[in-house]
Amino acid sequence: MPSGYKKEPVKVVNGVNYWECTKCGKVKPESEFESRKDRPSPRSNCKSCKTEYAKQRYARQRKALGHKIGEKRSDPDTWSSVDRASAEWKKRNKERVNKRIRDYRRKYPERARAREAVQNALNSGRLIKPKECEMCGRAVRLIGHHDSYQIERRLVVIWLCGKCHTFIHKQRDEQRDARAAREAAAARDALAEPKPTPATLPASKPVQTSLFDL
Repeated sequence: MPSGYKKEPVKVVNGVNYWECTKCGKVKPESEFESRKDRPSPRSNCKSCKTEYAKQRYARQRKALGHKIGEKRSDPDTWSSVDRASAEWKKRNKERVNKRIRDYRRKYPERARAREAVQNALNSGRLIKPKECEMCGRAVRLIGHHDSYQIERRLVVIWLCGKCHTFIHKQRDEQRDARAAREAAAARDALAEPKPTPATLPASKPVQTSLFDL
């Protein structure tokens, strides 16, 4: 079983689950933890501890690099310890990296073809990558964002930095969730509407069966 996995919360108060953070040791409500898709329990570290760790890590990397994180990442001399460790890990685990790529291509074939088309266009010079993010204007490492993976739009990309790319996807996910919620609510309302009942027919007169009924 993975480290930090919890089957049950520490306590339940008014229907709210409380979990213990493995970093600070405090017991907090479930809203203070990030959820996971692969298990019912949330992540082991609370949001506050994750934010503090990210700030410290950013400060260490910025001090080591001497410039903004994300700039000049193509030059190995400016790589941080994390970049170097990632590159070394990929060299040692080529088979695992190739397996991930194959699995991604099988799971998302249209996305993989669109990315390959963009890379081929960049290599041939048909597509030119700008030096600045098209949203915020920062000169950092850029990612090609597709609004559609259709064949005729594979080379239509917006070049964004990591933060802007994450913002775009988060906004799109929120819109998708809101649309799904509206559709679910409409379906519930349709099921809750009372069905029309057939009109009550007037009572028919009794049928005469003998001479005494005349």
